[in-house]
Amino acid sequence: MERHGTFSSSNIWKLMTNDKSGKSFGAPAIKYIRQVQHELRLGRAINREISSHPTSWGLLCEKRVHDILPLEYSLVSSERLFHPSIPFYSGAPDLKKEITVADVKCPHSLEVFCDKLEALNSPITYKSEFPEDYWQHLSNAILLEANGIKTTHFEAIIYCPYISELKEIRELASNYDGADQSKYAWINFASDNELPYLIEGKHYKNLNVIRWEIFEPDKKALTDRVIAAGKLLQK
Repeated sequence: MERHGTFSSSNIWKLMTNDKSGKSFGAPAIKYIRQVQHELRLGRAINREISSHPTSWGLLCEKRVHDILPLEYSLVSSERLFHPSIPFYSGAPDLKKEITVADVKCPHSLEVFCDKLEALNSPITYKSEFPEDYWQHLSNAILLEANGIKTTHFEAIIYCPYISELKEIRELASNYDGADQSKYAWINFASDNELPYLIEGKHYKNLNVIRWEIFEPDKKALTDRVIAAGKLLQK
């Protein structure tokens, strides 16, 4: 089954938006439900996947993060998970270990990198300032558990390379051919200052792993919203 025509973890935060009364779906949720409904009727995705510098940078650096993390992590993003009892619901968690789901973010913007790390000092702040990330974590936890993998914690893994790592990242970009080669080619032509990087020995580390216990009431609230949205799809 394809990703299109399902509510996916990467966009699930939209279903958690509310109208002015605070009781019904907000405008982003209504628009998202309509989009998924259109995709079901069309049998294909509405929005074409367009490669941008932030997107290709994030994808390439995620591969590097997977290579440098400890062996206790296992990759699960190669296979999309579908909820066995909630129709039209899927996602692709990045990594898992023991009772933990982990998702990797590699911002192309240094400002976003810093803001994410500051927001992660508190899960409440994180949920408020980066709802797209927070609800993605919970959604992936729901999907893993529904597929028999107990998950009680999430880890936000935030990465930005040190300047000394840029050479290896460029080499990684050069290893691709065909369409992937053209997607990452710009990285080899960019100067160091055109890429996000950190200076070793300063305040920020390149690889940051922040772990939080999953708030069960939020997980239930998200599950209820997905079920309610699914019912609207069939009208």
